[in-house]
Amino acid sequence: MKILFIGTANCTRSVMAETYFKHLCKQNKLSEDVQVASAGVDIKEESETAPEVIEIMKGLGFTLESHSARQINAELADESDHIFAMDKEQISYLEKNFPNNAEKCRLVLSLLESSDELDSPHSGDMETFEHCFLSLMPALAELIDRLQRSQQ
Repeated sequence: MKILFIGTANCTRSVMAETYFKHLCKQNKLSEDVQVASAGVDIKEESETAPEVIEIMKGLGFTLESHSARQINAELADESDHIFAMDKEQISYLEKNFPNNAEKCRLVLSLLESSDELDSPHSGDMETFEHCFLSLMPALAELIDRLQRSQQ
């Protein structure tokens, strides 16, 4: 199974989702069955992982030196079984540019039966980034639960 997390520039929310979800997969012995990646809908040449994200992930024991932002493309969309976006603008982009994959796309917080978007912390302070990550955690835990139940 291939899961893809989508952000805008692939330097904050989607990176946190990818990194933490890989950890959850490993922790729950799903890493051989589940491939996890992230991408963005609007990558700029200067897109770099936010220092706040690096710090948060480092505090949890994860390193992000090898992460580099990448643009979503047809191949990534086609290969993915599930595509989780952070906001409705990204969903619209995916539906417009990859209509054959629209049924795979949903908001990450919809895993919690919510129609809320996960706001970008990009222009906020460290507390804003931490709040964003804490908002992601229950949705990612729910996704792990669903994957485990589907394998039983």
